Amino acid sequence: MTTADHEEFGRALELLGAAFRQELTHELTAAYWLALEDLPLDVVLRGMRAALQRSTFFPRPAELRGAAGVGVPDAGLIEAILYAHLREPGGERRQVADPFVRLVVDRLGGMHGVSNMSSADRLNAIARILPSLIAAATVRGLPMPSEFGIEHVGADRLRLVKAE
Repeated sequence: MTTADHEEFGRALELLGAAFRQELTHELTAAYWLALEDLPLDVVLRGMRAALQRSTFFPRPAELRGAAGVGVPDAGLIEAILYAHLREPGGERRQVADPFVRLVVDRLGGMHGVSNMSSADRLNAIARILPSLIAAATVRGLPMPSEFGIEHVGADRLRLVKAE
């Protein structure tokens, strides 16, 4: 979000507060802005809309991120992306386009190593290193895939969708 979005963000947060009977102080509004300012306004509004539809309590910033599809990935999602990539013709020889998934591949020993692992072994390995992957991606500013950012383009084919 940019400073130009501050007023609309504030109105949307007030609406959210009213729906959940949450008093909004200046400090609370500022805290939510700080926690969510790295996201585009439309993504934040999507999270607020989802919270209005599904939440029973006033959501924390992390819950709004998750509701908007900007949560952290789980091992199963990463494995599904790698599996879909490897199923494509020549996938075991091609570099993965997404920077976060490329980080995963590098940490697992490169594409050759990843393609030689069974799906179950990859899943276990990803689960073991996921906390360090998330930390590395956060430090490097790499966007992480989420269920919201995945598009099915065939029976075994997935494509990451970039947020605008």
